[in-house]
Amino acid sequence: MSDARTQLVLTASADAGHDDGKNLEATRNLARYLSGHGISLLEGSVGDGWPAIVFQSSGSSIGWADALPRGCQDADSRMACVIESSFSAGQWREHGDAPLLPKGFSIGGIVEVPG
Repeated sequence: MSDARTQLVLTASADAGHDDGKNLEATRNLARYLSGHGISLLEGSVGDGWPAIVFQSSGSSIGWADALPRGCQDADSRMACVIESSFSAGQWREHGDAPLLPKGFSIGGIVEVPG
């Protein structure tokens, strides 16, 4: 992965042996590896899942991520930030809720994401 930008695609099969604990452990291992090698990761949701951006910002290389509240940066937190000009940001401003968030999450703020 010598290029400045490389796309890495991870897939999982939908089998009966699906284990969320192992998935979480694998995700944490990947985050540690990326951080240890100074690699940043930015992932957008795909398909019918929750709309989300997940990131690993090694060395503060994803500038807008530094401005997020700590809770929105912590993978174990149940806090989310909504993106400026999105449906969820509008709903949160107008009604104080964001119906597209998974149950049990709270809004930590609104962030401007370039692009």
